[in-house]
Amino acid sequence: MRCAPLCLLLIGLCFINGCTAPAEPGGKIWFFTHSTGEVIDSLNPAHFIDLEKDGSYSADLGEYDHGKWVYSNNQLLFISHRQKKWTMPVAYLSAKELQAGPPKGPFNNFEGQAVAFANAADNPFA
Repeated sequence: MRCAPLCLLLIGLCFINGCTAPAEPGGKIWFFTHSTGEVIDSLNPAHFIDLEKDGSYSADLGEYDHGKWVYSNNQLLFISHRQKKWTMPVAYLSAKELQAGPPKGPFNNFEGQAVAFANAADNPFA
């Protein structure tokens, strides 16, 4: 009889874990932390990507840029305010970690910090 509550608990935990939504990159500022494998770019911890939930972004990955972003099929597509398009392959994404690069590396690793500015004027990264 003791087994029934334990089994129900385990089934419930499996159900909850299986029904969680996949991580989304928006609503966070992603700060570069380190490269794994061969160095891809000369990034440092001052470099960031601010992905707003409304689809706008600002980024400094060696040069400041801003525009619109879309995440689909493990790719971040950026369309800058100058209409320049570029993509960033995402090999791994969780609530607080993003690994950018091809599936087998090398990777640029970013740490995500949730943000919620009342308006764009309050955002120091915009």
